[in-house]
Formats: sequence, C-alpha cells, structure tokens
Amino acid sequence: TTCSASRMDQAQLMKWKSVDFVAENMNFAFSDYQWEGRPKEELARAKTFSRSLGECGAAVPLMSHALRVLEEALLSSGSAMKKKLVQALLTLAVRSNQPFQNQSCAILRSASCTSTGATQQLMAWSMEIMDEFHRVQGLFDAKVEELGADPKEWPEEEIRESEAKHLAMLDKLCSICFIPRHLYLPLGLKSKGFLEFFHAPSGVQQQDMAS
Repeated sequence: TTCSASRMDQAQLMKWKSVDFVAENMNFAFSDYQWEGRPKEELARAKTFSRSLGECGAAVPLMSHALRVLEEALLSSGSAMKKKLVQALLTLAVRSNQPFQNQSCAILRSASCTSTGATQQLMAWSMEIMDEFHRVQGLFDAKVEELGADPKEWPEEEIRESEAKHLAMLDKLCSICFIPRHLYLPLGLKSKGFLEFFHAPSGVQQQDMAS
C-alpha cells in the first residue's frame, strides 16, 4: 500500500511538472510571443471572445491543439491539478499573441462556471486582470486613432498618462509570470513605437519635438 501510494504521488508530481513545462516552453516551441506580434491577416482571425475557437487553429494548428488538450485536462482534473492548469493557461494568455491569447482566456472563462473554492477565486482573479488588460489596450487604440501613431505628436500629458497605464499593467502581469518588461506591450502592438517615450524622463519627448 505504501509503495502504491508512493507511485501515485510520483505520478501526480510528474503531471504537475509536465504542466509547468508546457506553460514555460510552449511559446518558445512555437515562436509565438505577445511582444513580437503576428501578421495582420492572422490577427484578423480571432479578435474577440465571440469568435469560434476553431478559428484559433488557423495560424499555428499545433499550438491551438495543445491549448485544447489543456482545456480537456482542466475540465477533468481534481482541484489541485486544476489550479496548476489555470496558472498554465493564464501564463499562456499573457505571453501569447492573438488568437491564442483569446483562446486561453475563453477556456478559463468557460471553466470558471463549473469551478468552486480556491480554484474559482483564482480564475476570477485571472479574468479580472485579463479583462483590464484588454480594456487598457482598447483605450490606447482609441487614443492612437485620435492623436495618431507618432508619439512625437502627442502632448506630454497624454504620453505620461499612457505610460502610467503601461507600467501599472506591467506590474500586474508580472505578478502572473515572467515577461520581459523592456519588450512587453501591455497596451497592445500599437504601443510598440511608444516604448522609448514611456521609458524616457519627463520632458525628453518635448525636446525631441523641438529638435
């Protein structure tokens, strides 16, 4: 009985390590990182949660399939494993491009309806952060539509307001998993040209505009 229990513990530990390995290495394996972006034609395939998850497989089918495997495991596992899988899916949501970011979030949102206790609380916390993540991206996109894509044309107060949102969102996302702070784009791909302005001391962009 002791040997049998030991084997079961070892098997459970292997499952946990496997989930951790997938979460930490899937983006590397498929060369898919949020801060690098994807071609526009691929981004167009799944911009909202309402799109069919089947469309998410068009860009990188194996990555989409791997996420579906994690979803099946999430729905059939016990509470301890569920928490590991939630963390894995949240890590992938943070690090991945669209459409896989949306696919990961949709899986978590769907599974939260049938979860209880600590797992449900973790999912609620996860969704709160990801909802804010998408909200600030939408607000920044609207600012770009209003003020243009050249940060040198933006008033300094607008740059500083967006910088504050950028840094605050970075702090929250870094509480989930490791991300490269100097590359990550919490305000979305349109903010890529703004990074040097976000990281600059106050007044630098005004000097650039005057030069």
